[in-house]
Amino acid sequence: MRAIFRSPAERCYAGLALVFGVFFIFATPPFQAPDECNHYLRAYQLSELTVVGEKQNGTSGGMVPVAIYEEAHRFDGMPFHPGVKTSAATIVDRVRHSVRFGSAAMQARMFGDFPNTVRYSPAPYVPQVVAIWAARGLRLTIVESLYLSRVACFASAFLLTWLALRLLPGALAWSMAALALLPTGLFVTSMASPDAFIISVAYLTAALAVHLRTRPANSPWTMSLVVTAVICVAGLALSKVAYFLIPGALAVGAFHWMTGWPRRMVWLAAVVGVSLLLDVSWLALIESIRTPPRNDPGIDSSAQFQLVLHHPMVFVRAVQFDVSHRALRYYDSFIDTLGYLDVAPARWVTTALTALAIFFGMTRSSDELGSPFSGIERAILVTLAAVTVVATMLLQYLDWVTVGALDLRGVLQGRHYYPVAALLLLVLPRMPLPRAWHAIRPAMFVLGYATLLFATGYTLMERYYGTP
Repeated sequence: MRAIFRSPAERCYAGLALVFGVFFIFATPPFQAPDECNHYLRAYQLSELTVVGEKQNGTSGGMVPVAIYEEAHRFDGMPFHPGVKTSAATIVDRVRHSVRFGSAAMQARMFGDFPNTVRYSPAPYVPQVVAIWAARGLRLTIVESLYLSRVACFASAFLLTWLALRLLPGALAWSMAALALLPTGLFVTSMASPDAFIISVAYLTAALAVHLRTRPANSPWTMSLVVTAVICVAGLALSKVAYFLIPGALAVGAFHWMTGWPRRMVWLAAVVGVSLLLDVSWLALIESIRTPPRNDPGIDSSAQFQLVLHHPMVFVRAVQFDVSHRALRYYDSFIDTLGYLDVAPARWVTTALTALAIFFGMTRSSDELGSPFSGIERAILVTLAAVTVVATMLLQYLDWVTVGALDLRGVLQGRHYYPVAALLLLVLPRMPLPRAWHAIRPAMFVLGYATLLFATGYTLMERYYGTP
């Protein structure tokens, strides 16, 4: 076991993530994660090797079995209706009696709309697609395939996060573990969602940047390093448009291998340029089938872009209004709001989780490395993070709200900022504590996170099944 998990941070993360990740997988009713219904439909489409969807009647999606579409929408009445509950018996019935792959009931097909997910590339859906292929081969039911997809997503996220922790030195590994175990992040990486891949690849990208920064400048690139870097750049670029800058951290990590800032800036531009090129290439491929993710009249991405280009203050005022009115909601949904943003633990749980994450994120033993980056390098990383935040807001404004709206309509969620948080971990100042902190830190970490994850899990059970 010690050979697999080299550091206490890895072991603590693994134990807590396995226990509570598996709990989230099976305790959460089907299709109750953000957009899990539409993500499953996109994964099913990809499992049939249909990479680019289609457009019909002003919306986009693709041809899917009627049984798949109906099952994916069976629990639509639960989100945002906290009084609507289910039961274990109901879920077990759907697991056993939903339509089986390969049965005659899977033959009838229809055009299914999933405009917000059909635009995703195949990259973040690999675990779900493999799970659906397995479900098809084993003739599982649709709901069984959903749970198998969740297991596959969690397994991939767990592996990538473990690799990230393995690359990080002491204090930074504890900081990353503290972020990865926040309930919202652990929850979405346990669901059948691209977020599992996107967030964990962002963790790996940040960790690889540190690893590169701490390697001797004359050390050779190994094949494992090259493969990991390719996964990080391509994975983030082909997952969400707004994250194309995050791979720039890898360039910053390699700055000390080059002499002179002009050469370093060219290297940074090259890495970001490759990421952006992948982004733009995918967008060009799907341009003909892109439609607004909402059916609201007045949503027009092209017209909205022209407005922002000529009158940027319209966008600035919309961001100002949105953040001033919804900052607490974004904070809560980053820390521990689960489901479709309607599983909210008590305020003391959220506050305690915040304190715990900050404490383990900003402390170190006196003999441990703090941030390995120089002041200028930290400034560049903060800039990459800040521009990414603006990019997420701009893309939401272009796609989700009516032209000229002075409100982002709350379409952003805290989970969208886990990749940014991973980047910011690299620049945090860390307060040194006595060396005795080495001995007591694992026990404090496990006790704190286990208690608060249990409290969050209790809230989830109460939300979906009534008082446990």
